[in-house]
Amino acid sequence: PSSMPSGITDPSSSPSALPSIMPSVTPSTSPSGDPSASPSNMPSSSPAVVSDYQILKLFYESANGDQWKYTKWDFTLSEHCDFPGVTCNNASEVTAIDLGKNNLSGSISTQIGQLNNLEFIRLDGNSISGTIPTQIGQLIKLTKLKMDRLSRFTDGGKINPNPNIGGSIPTQIGLLINLTVLGLKDNDLTGTIPSEIGNLVKMTALRLEDNKLSGSLPSQIGLLGKLTILKLGNNKELSGGIPFSLCNINYDIDDTDIKKECNSEMPSSPPTTRRSSSPSHMASSRPSDIPSSGPSALPSDDPSASPSSMPSSAPSRKPSDIPSTMPSDSPSTDPS
Repeated sequence: PSSMPSGITDPSSSPSALPSIMPSVTPSTSPSGDPSASPSNMPSSSPAVVSDYQILKLFYESANGDQWKYTKWDFTLSEHCDFPGVTCNNASEVTAIDLGKNNLSGSISTQIGQLNNLEFIRLDGNSISGTIPTQIGQLIKLTKLKMDRLSRFTDGGKINPNPNIGGSIPTQIGLLINLTVLGLKDNDLTGTIPSEIGNLVKMTALRLEDNKLSGSLPSQIGLLGKLTILKLGNNKELSGGIPFSLCNINYDIDDTDIKKECNSEMPSSPPTTRRSSSPSHMASSRPSDIPSSGPSALPSDDPSASPSSMPSSAPSRKPSDIPSTMPSDSPSTDPS
């Protein structure tokens, strides 16, 4: 008993003394207690909580809305669907922005890419600078994008000293698969025309004239089978040739190094290649081979596969396995 009191009365071993040493392992110093990871700090980075109203307000501020000439937006009195130049659907989602020749300046806000239902943008005849935001590639419903002739001339016909849109054409433009009209003329765009533009197979008009584009015209532009207008003039360092498939459309290559290459040697094989692999194309070539297929049949590409060499296996084949339209290669689909 005489050896116990010091241990019992020692404050460091007393339950009442334990809390004083706990703060060093409390959640406040653990990763989960990091204020930067707090849910209250996260919503601003989530596009889901940004409304079309808020996006238009950011666009207005970025393009110096207080200096707009004709069309102005009053965020204190109006709903965004009542703004001049804005069109909405029945769900109050913005589908069109038409602000041509309205003295816009500044830059295009990156948040414009969050207007998921936007189908039409017209910003031509203004003095917007900066670059085309890559986020524009998120507007997959967009059919018309017009940002040309932003500030080339003044009302008196003189060269306007104000800056135009510069930088390069973003590769994300190739994601706008519903685009029919792309107008970027009379700007200060540099760099090459991205090959991804070949994805825009619904395109009917492409206007890139009067810029500072360079490099070779991408061959993928020949994939734009619906294109009727192609304007590339006054891009002095742009080279290459007009693809064979576009030789009969309305195109302008003045003041460029682009050569007109419309001759019979230009390849036109892609359509033929696709047709040759079509089952409907191959079915009519060897109809006599269809009933002779069976487990012992040779591979479909072996010309020695004769109907007479496989009669014994034919009865084992179910009628449902041999559709009337099956091509001559049908043995390759036989489970055996």
